[in-house]
Amino acid sequence: MDAFERIIGYEPIKKELRQLCDMIHHMDIYDRLGAKMPKGLLLHGEPGVGKSLMAQSFIRESGRKPFTIRRNKHDGDFIDEIKRVFVEAAGAAPSIILLEDMDKFVVEEDSREEYVAVQACIDEVKDADVYVIATANDLSDIPDSLLRAGRFDRKILVGLPKGDDAVEIIRHYLSSKAVESNLCVEDIAKMLNGKSCADLETILNEAAIHAGFERCETITTDHIVRCVLRNEYGATESMNALDPRHLQRIAYHEAGHVVVSESLQPGSIGFASLRTRGGRYGRRGFVVSCDDFRDSMDKVQMLLAGMAATELKFGMTGEGNNDDLHRVAEELKEAIVENAACGISVLDVFSSYESISSDLRARQEATIHTEIERYAMQTKKLLTENMAFLESVATALLKKETLLHSDIRRLRETSRIH
Repeated sequence: MDAFERIIGYEPIKKELRQLCDMIHHMDIYDRLGAKMPKGLLLHGEPGVGKSLMAQSFIRESGRKPFTIRRNKHDGDFIDEIKRVFVEAAGAAPSIILLEDMDKFVVEEDSREEYVAVQACIDEVKDADVYVIATANDLSDIPDSLLRAGRFDRKILVGLPKGDDAVEIIRHYLSSKAVESNLCVEDIAKMLNGKSCADLETILNEAAIHAGFERCETITTDHIVRCVLRNEYGATESMNALDPRHLQRIAYHEAGHVVVSESLQPGSIGFASLRTRGGRYGRRGFVVSCDDFRDSMDKVQMLLAGMAATELKFGMTGEGNNDDLHRVAEELKEAIVENAACGISVLDVFSSYESISSDLRARQEATIHTEIERYAMQTKKLLTENMAFLESVATALLKKETLLHSDIRRLRETSRIH
């Protein structure tokens, strides 16, 4: 087993890392083809996605003498440490240097001495058999001169785990835990789509703690769902007493979002819940997508669907519409005002000016309102054609409170989607 087997998922990245290690071990093959080893490797991405594990696996697989530089000293001493390690690595060549969390090398905003030192040291060992690998969360503060080709030829973005990667990682973390036999890993992955590896591990551990406190023999789906709702979405642990008619309107509002999303892009909803979401939303009921909408106008219809569903069912709108309408307006503003989706008559061609004329602003707002009305009518038509699906989702929400991806899929499959 090679060192990269320790990394769960991320097959394309592992293939790229294996390729570089193959060059390190079999450079004669590549020399005959005229291929040169890329200078420097940079792994960057959100915290908690496994960049350090990938870097350590690469170092281990390279078989070279390793050296690590991380920010653990004051400014002047740290710069001396950078220089010392590079000199030592050059003397021990073939070697490899890891610049861990390189974006944290500089503490003071107006100082760039640490990056200047790294650049100079990389240049000084360019003819020595020293390979440089770095990890970073954010590249925005690192000088372009350090990131350019010749210093870091290969830059790999390590994204948040999604799809099959998320399923594999969750299955790996669950392998050491006692879980119920019918637990659907795919449902959990859809709920946690786009969360970091560290987030996934923490949530599953929290679920195990809950199961232990309740003296359960195994971790159930319900334990995990409760932890996801509370830890990731700030959702309340228990339902407060509500007027049944009010709760019904909320259920149809959220069901509207689900039905339109699943009609336009099947499988796009991760889960839907009637719980009260925390944070800036602070209202009961929410839907979480596990796929980005390929068409921004499909997203507009999805956002309008909650309001449209309550109007169709009750002849009135429910709560949550202001936030939805604000997001709709932002989507349409970008399409109409910035991308001229409705023609150039509402396009601000003098964008260098600080403000636009009141006449142009009025035309833009009128166009946006017209488009909102048009998409609202399309959304109501789509819901009307799929009323059986809407009814089944709303009924299921009122019964179960939270619907997972597989629940929604079953309801979609038993309804006739138009």
